[in-house]
Amino acid sequence: MASRFILNLILILEVAVFVITLETDEVGKVKKNGGGACKKQDEKTFHECLKKGYKSGIEECESAENMPDLKPKYAKKCAALEKKLSKCRFDCRDKPPMSPAELLATCSHSDIQFLGTSIFHRLYTSVEECVQDCSKSESCKAITYNTFSKVCYFKSVEGGSPGPDPEEGYISTNMHCDRSGVDLRCQRKDFAYSGADIMNYRSSSFEACALLCRDTENCRAVSYREYDGQCWLKSQRGGSTGPYHSAGYRAMNMECDSDPVIIDSGCVREGIYFYSADLRSLAVADLQECAEHCRETESCKSISFRDSDHQCFLKSKLGGYYPRVSEGYSSLNMNCNGSEVSNLDCMRSGFTYPGADKGNLVVSSQEECARHCTDTEGCKSITFRASDSRCYLKSKRGGDTGPTPAEGHDSMNMECDNSPVRNLDCIRSDTNFPGADLRNLIVEEKEECVRHCRDTELCKAMVFRVSNNKTVCYLKSRRGGSTVPVVAEGYESMNMECDNSKVSNMKCLREGLVFGGADIGNTVVADERECVKLCRDTEGCLSFTFRLSDNRCYAKNRRGGTSGPSLDRNYNSMNMECDNSPVTETMKCLRQGLSFPGYDLIQIVVADVEECIRHCRDTELCQSLTFQESSHRCYLKSRRGGSSGPTVSPGYSSLNLECDNSKPEQLKCSTLDEKFAGHEMRHVAVSHLEECLRRCRDTEGCQAVSFRETDNVCEMKSAKFEWWKIRNHYKSVNMDCSN
Repeated sequence: MASRFILNLILILEVAVFVITLETDEVGKVKKNGGGACKKQDEKTFHECLKKGYKSGIEECESAENMPDLKPKYAKKCAALEKKLSKCRFDCRDKPPMSPAELLATCSHSDIQFLGTSIFHRLYTSVEECVQDCSKSESCKAITYNTFSKVCYFKSVEGGSPGPDPEEGYISTNMHCDRSGVDLRCQRKDFAYSGADIMNYRSSSFEACALLCRDTENCRAVSYREYDGQCWLKSQRGGSTGPYHSAGYRAMNMECDSDPVIIDSGCVREGIYFYSADLRSLAVADLQECAEHCRETESCKSISFRDSDHQCFLKSKLGGYYPRVSEGYSSLNMNCNGSEVSNLDCMRSGFTYPGADKGNLVVSSQEECARHCTDTEGCKSITFRASDSRCYLKSKRGGDTGPTPAEGHDSMNMECDNSPVRNLDCIRSDTNFPGADLRNLIVEEKEECVRHCRDTELCKAMVFRVSNNKTVCYLKSRRGGSTVPVVAEGYESMNMECDNSKVSNMKCLREGLVFGGADIGNTVVADERECVKLCRDTEGCLSFTFRLSDNRCYAKNRRGGTSGPSLDRNYNSMNMECDNSPVTETMKCLRQGLSFPGYDLIQIVVADVEECIRHCRDTELCQSLTFQESSHRCYLKSRRGGSSGPTVSPGYSSLNLECDNSKPEQLKCSTLDEKFAGHEMRHVAVSHLEECLRRCRDTEGCQAVSFRETDNVCEMKSAKFEWWKIRNHYKSVNMDCSN
């Protein structure tokens, strides 16, 4: 216990020396001479924005020319990142890396160890040597060095996984750090944040606590106890459940908005309590302060405020689980639309939407019911019962199964389509779509059935049947029903979306072949063209096989069936989309004298390699093939290079459908004159390193090679290597290396 106290005292004194050197400005910011460091990940992401053509106002930031317009959502993300980086004085120009001595002087912590996330350790005579080697590895983000044993631990996470921990005789540092001043405007006196703890320890001051949070990856906030300097690092803004009053504490988010919350009066719901989804409750002065606490809490989306005791309830969902009428409460979503309800033309009088209930409450009008749905996370529709003005909030458009006639009820989707029905040309006469039923109801006309299907979230198709002079409408959850459309006299069926264009893809028909497996269903049709139409009308149909003996059409949910084509004169098969282009370019991928063992889908006798390629194109899972010249047997493969890459096999030829025949760029990379042990996929004799790299490129999952120059053995590896995983007398290179 005594030694632990001494270590904490050393830490306090050490960080105190650093904090004393800081200069305090007029608004309470703590700052140090020089620019602050931005997060490396933010810098990297912003450089990607520039490469994609984002126009930045930051000096020296040049964007790529002649790029397509950015999508609005991505441009907005880049703009937010630019604003964030401008606050930390981001510099687009390349900066020279710090030397180990400079890095240690700027970023290191004495008598601190970073726990966990170790990827490697070894002996070093000095901490500077350890830092130098860590800088060589992309995966090394930090180090901890034991000054007694001289063992250095490489870390894959800044600050380790649970954060810094006081321990005598250790030196720890991140490879990058931010030593700019801490903005204290975000601190909250006499408040603490509960939960989401990474680590806690003693620090010399609140500012020092914040600096250690910066050095810990994923630290978003801190809580600090003043009487003993205890510092808690948090992985979420506001902790897991938000702030609570606690005298003698201070809490702060590392990023915050210190401006007052602007409350839209149109968003405040007087006399309404957002039920459940509570994070926590605390006493506050007013609704304004309650909203500010919610803004500071990462998980908070809405609040309820009780007038009688000024209790503030922070909520993790918009509208809580659902709103309740409760006198003396006011509730507010942090993001809301305070405008008037303008979509009452979506109301369907005399109908209820059964099921999918989120909650219900008594309201004054249909407009108020719709407003509550807008306020409630996941609410997509409502049902309003006139007899008692009860409002039912629903989580699906049309409820679980679609509208049901119900006197005295009105229902509405928050979004609807009231345009004229124009898709009746999708009707298939004397056809039934069996199964996949949602519900059935009596309608006056087919257009009414279509409108009901539009209003039902899961509805994709419908069936009409006249019974006792009434039209029965069956709503369906799948295009074409649960299997395939079937002939049924007196029935009419239609999908909400259909393709009535002329059949023009018969060039995809493969005569004398059957696509085995992957069946959706089957039925008898007139010919292959009708089979195409049936496949169009069937959800998930990508191909079919047509049996000539009885005109039976088998709809398939994979191109080429489960594993590709087989020879059978009684069948013709076809993918709905195919590639009939010449195979000339693909033939450039041919590797003669090599086979790709394993990962076979199917084998079939063909005329030549070109026909083998066409069969592979037709098969959804096929990525490569091997052709045996003596038997003309074609082996279709589901993996590039087979199971473990090319094998020398006279009389065989193999190819991947996609390949790269350019000179390997890895030849420009720095090779290591040592072997990378383990992770072997296959080893094979080749003529030189370039051929070894080409073999790796042809093999799915190959990420590195080791090439033994004494006998030209090429070892293909399923993992990248770091410099500490190597042995002597080899040349090793990663496939994604860069200079």
